[in-house]
Amino acid sequence: MCVCGATEKALRGWANKRLTTPMTQEQREWCLAEIGSVEGYTAKDYIKCDDDHLALSVLTAWMDYCRDKGMA
Repeated sequence: MCVCGATEKALRGWANKRLTTPMTQEQREWCLAEIGSVEGYTAKDYIKCDDDHLALSVLTAWMDYCRDKGMA
């Protein structure tokens, strides 16, 4: 059983290529905003990423944020 929220489940689906539906422009913009909100990440570096790489980058940025805050 996964305790992830719906957003994290969707990101993991794209990152693992189990979710094959392309991201919408709104979803991509949300991902870029999430990445850009984490110190050390710049959203513009991820604009041309495939959906799977973009999703994985959000998850990675979240993990880095958690590590920086001592949560992981």
